[in-house]
Formats: sequence, structure tokens, C-alpha cells
Amino acid sequence: MTLLNQALATHWQILFEEPRRTLISLMAAYLLWILPKSLYQWLETLIMQITGATQQQRIQKEQMS
Repeated sequence: MTLLNQALATHWQILFEEPRRTLISLMAAYLLWILPKSLYQWLETLIMQITGATQQQRIQKEQMS
């Protein structure tokens, strides 16, 4: 979390250049800091599964087009 805060302090414009990635990184860093490790790992696994399924759907749609 310290590195993320330093990065924002040094180059805060990244919030406008890469808003989605920056906000996801911020959320992940703070959740890792707040939540118990086991709960964070479960949440991370769930999100990765959802992301993978979404990407597969996009790929299938592109292949059908």
C-alpha cells in the first residue's frame, strides 16, 4: 500500500490516464490491508473467476462475428 500511495503522490495524473486500473489497484491494496488474508484470497479467487468467464464470453463473441 505504501508504494501505491507513493506512486499517487509522485504522479497523481495516473488517476486520469489509467482510471480503471488505478482504482482497481487502490481497492485491492486497501482490501488487502483491511480484510483478513483468507477472506481477501477468497475474494480475489472469485473475482479472477468472474473476470476469466467474462473474457471467454468476449472472445467467443468476437470469433462468431
